[in-house]
Amino acid sequence: MSDGYAIAAVSAVIRRTILEALSAAQVSDVTGNIQVTAIPPDRVIPPNGAEPTQVNIFLHQVTRNAAFRNADLPSRNAAGDLVSGPALALDLHYMITAYGTEPFWAEMLLGHAALALHENATLTRRAIARALSPNPPDALVPPALRDSGIEAQIELVKILPKAVDSEEMSRLWAAIQRQYRPTMAYRASVVLIEPRASGASAPPVRAPGVRALPLANVELASVAAASGANEPITRASTIVLSGQGFSPEEMTIEIGETVATPAAGSVNAARIELDLSALAPPPRAGLQPLRAIRTRPLGPPPTTPAVEVSNTLPLTLRPAITASNVAIGSTDTVDGQPVSSGTVTLTIDPPVGRAQKATVLLNTAGGGPMHRLEAPANNGAAANVDEVAQIAFAFRRLRRGPYLIRVSVDGAESLLTVDGGGVYDGPEVTL
Repeated sequence: MSDGYAIAAVSAVIRRTILEALSAAQVSDVTGNIQVTAIPPDRVIPPNGAEPTQVNIFLHQVTRNAAFRNADLPSRNAAGDLVSGPALALDLHYMITAYGTEPFWAEMLLGHAALALHENATLTRRAIARALSPNPPDALVPPALRDSGIEAQIELVKILPKAVDSEEMSRLWAAIQRQYRPTMAYRASVVLIEPRASGASAPPVRAPGVRALPLANVELASVAAASGANEPITRASTIVLSGQGFSPEEMTIEIGETVATPAAGSVNAARIELDLSALAPPPRAGLQPLRAIRTRPLGPPPTTPAVEVSNTLPLTLRPAITASNVAIGSTDTVDGQPVSSGTVTLTIDPPVGRAQKATVLLNTAGGGPMHRLEAPANNGAAANVDEVAQIAFAFRRLRRGPYLIRVSVDGAESLLTVDGGGVYDGPEVTL
């Protein structure tokens, strides 16, 4: 999800969308130099200054999004500890105003701006990345906006025209204390800002069940571990894809950014087996989109083949902790209880991307306190490193003793082992 820079990032993307549309339409050949700004309207025309040729984007109101307002209420456990927190869901309300030094220039600018937002009503992830990392660099786009996260939030931001009657528009311009210029109103929805305090996590449900319906010609009905429909999927698993329209020689499988070709003999018309341990590079841990692609040649090269893409199913790939090391930096006593501070360094398989969210979950035996340790910035990866296999999680003044330990990567948690009595007994670290 997005962070606190998200509101400014949406404004920057809208500005870039209009700027590119004006450039593509070569409007400056008619009007001369055009500026696209995102400032309050009372600063567009300087005191005793001339009318500019300019399109201005003004964020005049921010409201809570009604659809997401009650989607995820805060939840606390019996001890009063925060377990989960809702995202802050916002709608952004904009005024797009055009200024022109000559007759009809303002109308021309407003028309092209409206067309740009009509054609780009949904801010795609690619458009957001291009707008926030422009080439050549744009001095008006702060570098901090590049990491706002709006391109990664689960709901794409949509730009919708908003009906504003003359009375409301008159009140807006009266509050600005400037003369009215041609204006259109828009609403950007929805911006989801992740809370800083996300709470802890209880031990996982041991028997989940998921079912999906087929949607496409090459259809996926379900994906599960070969060891059992309710078994968790890890890097070492072999998965079974069920559906129809498969072909033994023409199938590839996409799991996130990983593209794999099933082994010979592992595909029939309704079933595909795929050994995840044989994939290089391995798919990332977390909730990954999975789809099957059938490519059928229509003739000898360079004839373009027919490509049929299935519906997409979610695949939750669990990370695994392959090694752990605890380094105690200091010890102390709180309310008569010994506590310690230091770091827990975990070796994680598959490696974790620098942009993924990694968290350590600690549970004491018998339902005691739960703790959440956040990873360092970029999961500790150096500037030019895309993924890391080891992450050091800092802890401060936690009660000394044994803890069950899990790692969560983009919401997918590593597994706990169970003893003969059905009680979780590992993996374990001692702080």
